[in-house]
Amino acid sequence: YGVAKRWQPDLNLKDIMTHITKIITSTLCIAALFLPAWASAAELRETTGNKAAPPLELADLNGRQHSLDVYAGKVLLVNFWASWCHPCLQEIPELINLGKRLADQPFAIIAVNVGEEKRKLPGFTKKMAEHMVMLLDPDSAAFERWEGIGLPSSFVLDGTGRMHYEAYGPVNWDAEEIVNAFEQLMKEIAVTTTGSRDTAE
Repeated sequence: YGVAKRWQPDLNLKDIMTHITKIITSTLCIAALFLPAWASAAELRETTGNKAAPPLELADLNGRQHSLDVYAGKVLLVNFWASWCHPCLQEIPELINLGKRLADQPFAIIAVNVGEEKRKLPGFTKKMAEHMVMLLDPDSAAFERWEGIGLPSSFVLDGTGRMHYEAYGPVNWDAEEIVNAFEQLMKEIAVTTTGSRDTAE
């Protein structure tokens, strides 16, 4: 009799981690649907540690590569989302309104689609692209690198590329207190930049 060999599946660690990430984010996103009304908006809280943002090098809807370097000197909102995530969809009109309100300011929104192929994205992404930069993270690698907790996960960077605020869950982005927080951060950047120029002169 021959000795039976133990069956070993052909496992790819990257595929396994991507699948696990999708399960976790899906679970957290679904759980958000059952939160009471008072808890439906996530808190925009200050990030501790004054840490630099991880790299973000992804392609947009037209295949053009983007990196954080080109946004130096701007307040940057990085929002990780997916079209199957209902709380993410709730944020989209507010993100568009925010983009309109701060269109003439040193401010930009990067909406990173997580775990989806470009050809499967809904048509409204073209409308989103009119007011924010749309980037694709089909293998969820960037989302994992940024240590997002469920979808949506959002991070606000100051003009030097450091994380200033973070939020896990949907945020009322066009609420006055949120807009005021962004405007205050832009003023701080302007003061810092002016001070640096005066010192250099």
